[in-house]
Amino acid sequence: MFLTTHAVIASSVFSYFPSLSNGLVFLMSFLSHFLLDFIPHGDENLIDKSWSRRKKILALLFVGLFDLVFLLVFFVWFYDQVVVDMSRLIIIIFGSILPDGLQFLFFIFSGKENFFTKVLGGLQLFHMKLHHFALDRFNFALTIKQGILLQITLIVVAVFLAIK
Repeated sequence: MFLTTHAVIASSVFSYFPSLSNGLVFLMSFLSHFLLDFIPHGDENLIDKSWSRRKKILALLFVGLFDLVFLLVFFVWFYDQVVVDMSRLIIIIFGSILPDGLQFLFFIFSGKENFFTKVLGGLQLFHMKLHHFALDRFNFALTIKQGILLQITLIVVAVFLAIK
């Protein structure tokens, strides 16, 4: 899923639990990322496997930066509309998008044995298994258009629920 989708859903859900500690909210936001990635969402094959490593990195950077612009707009709007502490909102958003950041680091540093590939290898494998679970297990996948529509729908529902 796109970063914005992860951040919007986590922010909306955890706005309902103001008494949870920031550490627990961070952990739950981090884990929510994997729960959401379990849902087929159409962007699993956004990057063509036949592309060169450089082209893949540039494509990921482009998509990621574009996505971060939407995330920034959401952050400003959400903070203005929903009663939530700014530091808590930052913790929620950071926790919810961190798995993709770690996945990007793994991708950047993969290809040779190093700290990142050793430490993040298991997390990367787990993350990718979740992304492809429905396809591998049930031969079910969404197209990118269906996935974007699903993610927009999830965002709209989450925002609607957050505005109490």
